[in-house]
Amino acid sequence: MSLIQSNFLAFGSGVHVSEWGINLNNRGSSFALDASRVNALAPSKLPMHTLIPAMVLRNGRPDLVFGSMGGDAQAQVHAQVLSAIVDDGTDPQAAIDAPRWRVEPWDWRVRVEADLDPAVVAGLEARGHQLVEVVARDVGMGHAHAIAIGRPGFAVATDPRAEGAAVGS
Repeated sequence: MSLIQSNFLAFGSGVHVSEWGINLNNRGSSFALDASRVNALAPSKLPMHTLIPAMVLRNGRPDLVFGSMGGDAQAQVHAQVLSAIVDDGTDPQAAIDAPRWRVEPWDWRVRVEADLDPAVVAGLEARGHQLVEVVARDVGMGHAHAIAIGRPGFAVATDPRAEGAAVGS
């Protein structure tokens, strides 16, 4: 199982479950009360959200669980992290630490972290992309976390762009 917990906005719903030490989310705020909308509040529906936990299988067994948050950047972060791990053989922490890019859906500009490989930046510019440089490890580039299984044991990775820690026992 791959799982992501997110409060969504601010402190979530404002409801704290002290026995468990968690705040409940308010993802239901993405529902629409207008029955004609795709996200209409109705039985057996889930609110639109941007949480996409994932699991990678190798030979039918779990090999990697990972996920990201970050609104419009999320699917792009997912693809970049997964490609680095699967295609390039990068360890999960290095894949998550790596400089990122993201396409903004409202104007199609490509935001690039300042430490992105200059050859990649030049290639994007040569293809006609309008680039906007942001600081390295910019929080607007989403946050990712991963657990690789059996390498040997577990390899846990947490994003330097967000608070987080890898803790095992």
